[in-house]
This record gives sequence, structure tokens and C-alpha cells, in this order.
Amino acid sequence: MYKVIKAFHDLQDPEKDGYHFYNTGDTYPRTGMKPTAERVGELSGADNAQKEPLIKEVKAARKTK
Repeated sequence: MYKVIKAFHDLQDPEKDGYHFYNTGDTYPRTGMKPTAERVGELSGADNAQKEPLIKEVKAARKTK
């Protein structure tokens, strides 16, 4: 799972009125979206339109009994 660390429009996720918008703190990807490993790499690095990381991987918390 990834968290958005800088707001962006995902130019590879078109919607009726433009492109899907991710706000800071949102989970990436949205429900129903299956990005490629290449796309995740672009968004988590600087190889994107904003030239800086936009998402960061977060580890799921382990459940304790």
C-alpha cells in the first residue's frame, strides 16, 4: 500500500472530467485501479511530471493477539 505525499492528478488514470486526483494522505492506488510496477516506480521516484516523489510505501501494521 502507498500513501500520497504530494497531491497530483494521475495522468494514467482518466476519468469523465479529466484525470483522477490524489490528495496528500490518500491511499494509492484507488479502489479498482491496478497500476503497473513501472508506474509505481515513476510515482515513488522523480521520473514523473512533477520531478519528485509523489507516493511512499507504507507497511501494513501487524495484528497482535
